[in-house]
Amino acid sequence: MLWLQLANWRFSAGGQPITRFHRDDWKPRWEEMNIPLASQSTFRWTLLPENLDFQPDEREGGSIILPRTRAPISLQAEFVTGSDKRGRVVRLQFDNLYCAEDPS
Repeated sequence: MLWLQLANWRFSAGGQPITRFHRDDWKPRWEEMNIPLASQSTFRWTLLPENLDFQPDEREGGSIILPRTRAPISLQAEFVTGSDKRGRVVRLQFDNLYCAEDPS
């Protein structure tokens, strides 16, 4: 078993830490903007879960929202293993990630 815990992911840009927008950050914004509940639900559905236990052969996808930057982004992600979260730690690092640009 592999545990996805977004609290164990670190983002940086230009050597400085950046903080992703947590799913709880959106509710007050939506209320202020009077966003329909159906649209709120759809957006939440697209986000990567905060915590998830991956079973063998399971897959999961989703979005993570970061502040826009033109600097390259690095991601350091840790996943713990084992049903009790006491197995080995899997560490991944991805560098030179970029925010998408609007081509228009």
